[in-house]
Amino acid sequence: MASGSTIDHLAVSGGLSGIASNGAAGITVRDVQISKTAGDGIRLDNVTGALVEKTSIRDLYICNNNSDCEFAVGNPNRAPHAAISALGTSGLTVRDTTIDSVTYGIFAGSRIDDNDWPAVITQAANGITLDNVTISKSRREGVLLVAAKDVTMNKVTVDNSAQGLDMDLVVLQGTSNVAITDMTLKGGINGLMLVTASSLPEEARTTNVRVNGLSVDGTRNAGIFFNPVSDVHFKDVVITNAGTYGAFVYGSDWDFLGGPVKDITFKNMRIENAAKAGLYFMGPAVDIGGDVTIKGTPRNCLVSSFGSYVNGSLTQSPGTSLLLNGRELNAGNFKANCL
Repeated sequence: MASGSTIDHLAVSGGLSGIASNGAAGITVRDVQISKTAGDGIRLDNVTGALVEKTSIRDLYICNNNSDCEFAVGNPNRAPHAAISALGTSGLTVRDTTIDSVTYGIFAGSRIDDNDWPAVITQAANGITLDNVTISKSRREGVLLVAAKDVTMNKVTVDNSAQGLDMDLVVLQGTSNVAITDMTLKGGINGLMLVTASSLPEEARTTNVRVNGLSVDGTRNAGIFFNPVSDVHFKDVVITNAGTYGAFVYGSDWDFLGGPVKDITFKNMRIENAAKAGLYFMGPAVDIGGDVTIKGTPRNCLVSSFGSYVNGSLTQSPGTSLLLNGRELNAGNFKANCL
């Protein structure tokens, strides 16, 4: 697609990518049906300003080979066979769109040059909006954002409950300034994964994330997974039937690997019927606050341990309080409650 062009009311089947654009600005894809492509459904490369709306993308090539298709931070520009792939693209809006039976759902990432150290962003992904988007049966991540900034997700549903092989549902990898409202996640390994990889550019850190309304059900591992991230705040969250933990808090003792998980709050979070515990701590956690109700779950919290070695800690600043079923968890009672 060229700059300023529109594709409206079209059916596309087969080919490598159904629709592709490189270096264009101000493009629109509206009321389009895309199916049976061998590559991506829509591929955007270094595009500025793209609207995809009222579009259906389904039955694309499914890649089960991890060596060929699994995303890796060592190759951050590649997530092949996506319904929508947007690399180095800014000002992307996807709304009123359905995606079904694909390898990846939506991949949006900054173009990264990692041929030298440190890696650098050469074309940023920012201004990403997903509004009223439903993704089902994605073999790999439903939404994968890599080194993106200024992201809004409203009424996004990822439902992988009807398949056996899948990955995490929504992943924020080195992605900041994120607002999530009314998100629904079903199935998957982890529901919402927030992670920062040390191999990404220095500015690619997962931070300043606000979640207002999140439902997670039936994950094989955790409902929410934190892996060295900071400044993440939740309101009105329900996690049910997690295969292990409601939330997995995984910090690092080493700053170059991201350091502790810190400055996290849960306001009105409910965890029901998690298989092992409401919260699981591994590594250092700092300033974890809020109120969490845990029901039908063997333990309110657990901490990683190996024999007598406890591989987890909770450090709270004055004024920070974490309540589990109305009882405060703090540094003083952490081991007694979570071992």
